[in-house]
Amino acid sequence: QLQIDDIGTLVCAVSIARRTKFDHEIEMLRKASIVSSKALIEVMNFCKPDIPESHLEAAFLFHGTLLGGKGLSFPTIAAAGHNGAHLHYTENRDVAHDGDMVLFDCGLYVDHYAGDITRTFPVNGKFSEVQKLVYNALLAAQYELIELVKPGITLYQLDEQLFAHIFNILKQIGVIDQSLPFSQEIAALFCPHSISHHIGVSVHDWSYYNGKTLIKYNPLEAFLLEPNMIISIEPGIYFNKISLQRSREDPKFKDINFDKALEYSDTVCAIRIEDDVLVTKGGHEVLTALCPKTTDEIEAIMAH
Repeated sequence: QLQIDDIGTLVCAVSIARRTKFDHEIEMLRKASIVSSKALIEVMNFCKPDIPESHLEAAFLFHGTLLGGKGLSFPTIAAAGHNGAHLHYTENRDVAHDGDMVLFDCGLYVDHYAGDITRTFPVNGKFSEVQKLVYNALLAAQYELIELVKPGITLYQLDEQLFAHIFNILKQIGVIDQSLPFSQEIAALFCPHSISHHIGVSVHDWSYYNGKTLIKYNPLEAFLLEPNMIISIEPGIYFNKISLQRSREDPKFKDINFDKALEYSDTVCAIRIEDDVLVTKGGHEVLTALCPKTTDEIEAIMAH
């Protein structure tokens, strides 16, 4: 009955409340992570050369539904080959060819809570040597980034570490010289997204509001990790042919070996590895740990 129409304060209060999860919410998010992980294993099993991306997308929803999922938590990305280098590619209208990798980003709702997981796997079930080289470098970085997750660290610090890792991978694989000092711009050319987002009733859970509000608070609090927050850890490396060709003449990228990078755009294209991580009092728990991510484990699943 009050003559107040203050949506901003309400939204701000809700965003603060959604950052940390109650125990029952953590249980639902754990279930969503497990169901999404199991369904993704079925997709790997189902994958074979010359399969349409749309069939991989359908397999995920089919198996996820059988396992207890209640619809997709976001449109599935089943991006084979060059499509993987285009962020948020959801058309899934092409065919996954022998020699390609599939970047598969997916999630299911369980009791209104969202799963979110990404794995990258070879269409034919076998990583090539060059795919294995880049994949293992990114996986090592992902393990290290997950180990940093604990109360008191900020998402900004995790982002700094992400770009440092990407820069080092570029050195390892010969895209830039070993002696080159760190460049944020070069790292961001190959990873044009951040490391993380909150996960909850939305796959990108609303955790701050910086509009007009009567609540006195600092939006930066949303980026400081606390126990019972659930976030993604998702490093990616992308060799986007269009973006690389466009950047070739830019003086700020003069230190990049574009011939080498464009080679990777044909052989590797794109890799992202994403897990859902619960911040605990003593550190973290990986909720999507059920879904394998080493090259050996993925090849073993796909051999059956």
